[in-house]
Amino acid sequence: MSVLTIQIYDHVEHRQLNLVSLTRSLEIGRQASENGTPVGPIFKMFSTKEGRARVNLAPAADVVLSRHLLSIETLPDGRARVTTHVNTRMRPIVDGTELAPGESRSLSAESTISLHKNRFEIRFVQDDTQLQSLAEPTIAPGKNWKDRSSHFDNYATFEPESLVKWFQEITSVLESATSSEEFFEQATKAMVDLLKLDSGRTLQYDDKGWRCTAVSTSDSEEHATRLSKPSERVLASVLEEKRTFWQVPTELKTESLINIEAVVAAPILDRQGNVIGALYGDRRARVSKEVCSINRLEAMLVRMLACGVAAGLARLEEQKATLAERVRFEQFFTADLSRHLAAEPDLLAGREANVSVMFADIRGFSRISAKLQSAAALVEWLSDVMSVLSDCVVAEEGVLVDYIGDELMAMWGAPARQEDHAIRACRAAQLMMTEVRRMSAEWHAKLGETFDVGIGINSGPAYVGNTGSRRKFKYGPLGTTVNMASRVQGTTKYLGSPILITAETLRGAGKELTTRRLRQVQVVNINTPVELYELAMNPDEKWQTLRRQYEVALDSFEKGNLAQSVGILGTLLETYPDDVASRMLLRHASEAFATGKAPEAVWEMPMK
Repeated sequence: MSVLTIQIYDHVEHRQLNLVSLTRSLEIGRQASENGTPVGPIFKMFSTKEGRARVNLAPAADVVLSRHLLSIETLPDGRARVTTHVNTRMRPIVDGTELAPGESRSLSAESTISLHKNRFEIRFVQDDTQLQSLAEPTIAPGKNWKDRSSHFDNYATFEPESLVKWFQEITSVLESATSSEEFFEQATKAMVDLLKLDSGRTLQYDDKGWRCTAVSTSDSEEHATRLSKPSERVLASVLEEKRTFWQVPTELKTESLINIEAVVAAPILDRQGNVIGALYGDRRARVSKEVCSINRLEAMLVRMLACGVAAGLARLEEQKATLAERVRFEQFFTADLSRHLAAEPDLLAGREANVSVMFADIRGFSRISAKLQSAAALVEWLSDVMSVLSDCVVAEEGVLVDYIGDELMAMWGAPARQEDHAIRACRAAQLMMTEVRRMSAEWHAKLGETFDVGIGINSGPAYVGNTGSRRKFKYGPLGTTVNMASRVQGTTKYLGSPILITAETLRGAGKELTTRRLRQVQVVNINTPVELYELAMNPDEKWQTLRRQYEVALDSFEKGNLAQSVGILGTLLETYPDDVASRMLLRHASEAFATGKAPEAVWEMPMK
């Protein structure tokens, strides 16, 4: 494998900026920017979004230097080639001769490239180490090896007991680590202890380059205090090839090889296959003329540990994402349904479903809020009421769709299918009325009056899905069924019934409910009339008498027997003077009787 090792030198500050090693090509130029944000570090090699290795020599604001100045690439014969870009503002000088825009030139081991009025110089550096790698690129977590046969082709060079110990250690790392920091620390220590390395490090990689996040050393204090800088050549190769590399000295060029290193580095990948870090270890010669080395099997074991860390990090990321989804879902759904949705997120996809929709509105909110002495008291009261209403929805496994000022919107029948969605919605409404009346008594001293809610429920087909946006999740229904439920809630004010349901909801709920048929009404902006029913709270004998007599009067009204209807309603109101529905029907029957006009079977509501 041909490896290019170059040194970038700053003549103005008289210092080496970087030593860059790579196996393919390198871009050099001015820093780019995206939406005003600089991309990539200065003087450090990084990988672009397109996967190319790059070094920025100047910040984005320094427009004198071209953004794409030149590129250097290795050739199969071990040499290198430099190419300038067509739009280059300045001409690099290669071995004393200018290079025209778009021109390429082969380089020798002694070549130098001068840039930016000779401020920067690129030199080739003699490397006395041999770089080797495993043939197979490291796979991302969750992927399968295509060929497993070669992974342990020289296992005989390692004692079986040592291999077993390695497997146990990797398993221990995966089982015991509960955070990325623990993964890094335990993996680094395992690498040093089991391979008898002098030091080990976990390096993380991002657009700012490599940074060390965990260090482990052998027992020798000398090694603990004399950590060398990680090999740029090895890390560049790991980053570009996504393979495990190891580097060992090749010649005895000095009287003593003490502190000459053999190093190994294996990439840590995310689920998308991007390099997010590396396990890096070194072994040093301890006596004169001792040659230190890293062998293939040791490199394979380091790769195995790096893959274990990658898998563990991916698992933590998945758990974190799942927890975040559950926290998000549990604002709207029950805990059981949240777990279900986290496991099967496709249930949240937009679709058509049969649902029951509820709107619950606090009566007299504007009047009461004006009387309260402080905003804090208003918020406390509203929060208390909405919390109780929400608990009633959750108790019947409904979905909290939204809070609209002093109004709550809820749904049953989606995302999980509920055949009994209508009866669940009705039971939740009855529970709400019970709880609100309890709360009204508790808050009476602070409010100076009682309060109530009006609830409307309708059932039918609706489009369900995320009706919010990319910024704010809101799972709920859309369509005429929803609009009708909202209008029905508004009609409670005119008919004086705390809970109104439609004929569709009554059909879905079956015979479990006790109701009173009130009227056919025409609500605003919906052409089809709807028949409304009052849902009873405590249907005692007195209420049942009211229901029977009212429905007889309503039937007479609809058939045109106005005198009979007026007579029944007049007698009924003597016993039940507070029944708003009877009083409203009596007014309509009396007007029709007095004018001789046919009764309007469908009452057109004046407003929402």
